Amino acid sequence: MRSSLYLLTFLYLHSWATAEWCYQTQTCDDTCKDPSHWAALFPRCGGLRQSPINIVTNRVHFNSALPPFSFMGHTDLINITVENKGHSAHFALPQSVRLTGGALPGHYRAAQFHFHWGGNGRPGSEHTIDGERFPMELHIVHIKEPYVSLEEAEHDMAGIALLAFLFEETTDDHPHLDTIIAALGQVQNNEGPFA
Repeated sequence: MRSSLYLLTFLYLHSWATAEWCYQTQTCDDTCKDPSHWAALFPRCGGLRQSPINIVTNRVHFNSALPPFSFMGHTDLINITVENKGHSAHFALPQSVRLTGGALPGHYRAAQFHFHWGGNGRPGSEHTIDGERFPMELHIVHIKEPYVSLEEAEHDMAGIALLAFLFEETTDDHPHLDTIIAALGQVQNNEGPFA
């Protein structure tokens, strides 16, 4: 797969509530609520700073006043662990991987990255561009300093910064993903199958 030129950045709010939720394209029972109903279940989902989002390209405005992102450690060769979380594999990142700029209100350190992918020919991205879902999406999750965990950071409206990358399918190999694909084959099934 080749990463597309699309990069989504937004402040991400994560809710740990136990209510049933799903996406529109999933087969859901009658208790499962799609994104249009999430705010009723999770009041913090009623705002403008959470996923999933749809970027409507004819409404996008370029803001030249935004400073560029400053990536520290994102391209370093590092040893990381990967864990099966049941819904995806999470790759834990060291504290040396950091992010600033882009109008973020502070310094952020990376916690982990994970993928959303489809199965049986279905798209797997969480976010969309002009309503189109993509085969795969990468999320790099960053926590605002001085927070030490996602649970602590989620109580701050700007506590978590998530970089999202959308992927398109291609017949060409992508050598930068080979190590990740190989690692996925080594993951133990300790919390259930990937969904």
